[in-house]
Amino acid sequence: MKIERTITSNISEAIALERAIAYLRHMGYKQITGEPFLTFHRGSVLGSWISFTPKGWKAKATVQVMSDDNQVKVAAVFEINTTGQLVTDKERAFWDAEVNGLEVALCSGEVNPVTGIEFARSALYQNIAAATVIICLSLVLAIAARWMLDSRLAGYLGGIIGMVLGFAIARRWLRFKFK
Repeated sequence: MKIERTITSNISEAIALERAIAYLRHMGYKQITGEPFLTFHRGSVLGSWISFTPKGWKAKATVQVMSDDNQVKVAAVFEINTTGQLVTDKERAFWDAEVNGLEVALCSGEVNPVTGIEFARSALYQNIAAATVIICLSLVLAIAARWMLDSRLAGYLGGIIGMVLGFAIARRWLRFKFK
């Protein structure tokens, strides 16, 4: 997933760089390069696969600051590795809040991670609930099939059917989008 934003402000280039670095570091990013673009990384590939919150996903933020007359233009690009994830609306809202936070930090100098934390917490609770539905439905159908048909194979099939059904319910409930 890629999010691009161009932010215009009436501050100097040095202040824009300082504010962008401060915000991204505060959000948990580590600076990798500094010239000609600022490049930051957060998360890991494994986090993209198993993390219940988008904050653990591998993300790369690239920031370029350009001076133009009395204004500064900041081009920000966030590249998020969504491998292994079915991105929900709440997870998209988290990433939008993170990019919006960068814009607020550049324009006002205020770093306020509270909104991003709230979106991350909301996505975490949602993903834990989805995993619980999938696991519980798998277990219930596996146990019911094993008990009713007195067959180990029926138990396995019941578990598989429960997992597929749980995933379908979670997908509809959370409005997963394949991209």
